[in-house]
Amino acid sequence: MMFNSSIGYISKNFFIIYFDKTCLKHHTKLNMTKKIPLHWRIIRRLNPKALRRISGRPQMGNMILVLTTKGRKSGKLYKTPLQYEQHKGKYYVGSARGTAADWLRNLQANPNTEIKIAEDEFEVRAEVVTDVDSIVEFLEMRLKRHPLMIRGMLITHGLPPWAGRKQLQKLARNLAVAILTPLTTT
Repeated sequence: MMFNSSIGYISKNFFIIYFDKTCLKHHTKLNMTKKIPLHWRIIRRLNPKALRRISGRPQMGNMILVLTTKGRKSGKLYKTPLQYEQHKGKYYVGSARGTAADWLRNLQANPNTEIKIAEDEFEVRAEVVTDVDSIVEFLEMRLKRHPLMIRGMLITHGLPPWAGRKQLQKLARNLAVAILTPLTTT
C-alpha cells in the first residue's frame, strides 16, 4: 500500500509528517536557518541571466566583475556578478546582505579565488571586512564615484539620499566588504 506524505512545519524546531489520514508527530530539532527574503531569492535566480548578458560585453568590465567561489559545503564552483570599485590596485565588493551572503561565506571558507573583469581573468586573495568605519569609507568612496546609483541604494535601505556619516555608520553595521587582492600582476 502506497502512502502519500507531506511535511508541515509547526515552528522552527518541530515538524509534522502527514501520511494519508494518519498524523505522526515527530518532535525533532532541525538545523533550520532563517528563510531568505524574497528579493534576495529573486536576485539569486537572476544571477545566471546577468552572467549571460555580461559575457562578451567588455564595456561592462568597468563596473561589474564575475567572482568565482568554491562552495563551502558542496565544493562546486559558483560565478557571481558583482559591482566593484578599484582602489590602489585592489578590488572592493560590497555585500548588502552582510555576512549572510552565500558568496561572502564561500570566500570566508576559501579566500583564494578568481575574478574576471571584461576579458581579464586572474587569481585573488579575499579579505572580508566587517569593521563599521572601513565600510563607511567604502560607501563614501562609492558615493563620490557613483552618486546617483548609491543614493538609490541608500533609499532602498530606508535612508535619505544625502545620508550623513552617522546614518552611514548605522547602515554599515549590517553590511560587509570583501577586499580582493590580485596574486599576480595584470
